[in-house]
Amino acid sequence: LIGEDILVRALLDPQDSPILADPLQIEQIVLNLASNARDAMPNGGTLTLETRTVEIDESFAETHPGMPPGPYVLLVAKDTGTGMTHEVKERIFEPFFTTKPDGTGLGLATVYGLVKQLGGYIDVASEFGQGTTFTIYLPVCSDASEREPRPFQSLSQLPTGTERICVVDDEPEILRLISEILTSLGYQVETAPDGQKLLELFKENGERFDLILCDVILPLVSGPEAVAALKARFPRLKVIFMSGYTGDRLSGVDVSESGAGFISKPFTPADLARYIRKVLDEDPDFLANTPPLSS
Repeated sequence: LIGEDILVRALLDPQDSPILADPLQIEQIVLNLASNARDAMPNGGTLTLETRTVEIDESFAETHPGMPPGPYVLLVAKDTGTGMTHEVKERIFEPFFTTKPDGTGLGLATVYGLVKQLGGYIDVASEFGQGTTFTIYLPVCSDASEREPRPFQSLSQLPTGTERICVVDDEPEILRLISEILTSLGYQVETAPDGQKLLELFKENGERFDLILCDVILPLVSGPEAVAALKARFPRLKVIFMSGYTGDRLSGVDVSESGAGFISKPFTPADLARYIRKVLDEDPDFLANTPPLSS
């Protein structure tokens, strides 16, 4: 992924400390951080990946809102690249914000969303010309009973709605599952398996929809391409893009549609229900400056 001109150093804690996470989520986090580090070191350098267990005390937790004291596993990614200015550092987790000509602005937004899903916290330290260090804190799962998969929150406890939503995904099982979740929450749902079908559906009755929940990578016509065409006819249409790919896989795909939200796969029904309600209830302009899945 990162090329032969970058040295990768792994400093891994030999002591095992379990966390509650899907291995694919951790893989996505590491791949996105590695990709970001590679782009920051165009002339080569060193990427250091480190894990260790730490105890977070009350004083540290007070300076990191939403982070309770206790044991955490640290995942650190440190590069010797170009670093960031203060202005860039303040915006790096915003969906669609990028400093790269061909960037999507979704790599670090995906990392942020995944860390929040895992109940963790992410911090970044960077100085222009002096490299960047991302530090991720993931809570240790000390109780054996906690290591069992947690059941989804009851749908009866989640925010509901009656709006009409169009869900677009080329994976039939994902399309079926999302449709069932949203229908159970009271929404009126129609589906499309690709961007071309989405355009055809809107040609017939587009004015009836309140929101599009659309995968980014689709056959025939991509999600962003289809949405751009629809926005020309329905400028106030609200949109949430979703994807399970890393920022690298999305390179060259324009997902910077103004007012569009983004949610990274995999997500839970609770994540989806809350984010959809937030998008429907808020002015779409807020999405351009709000990280995905933030509280």
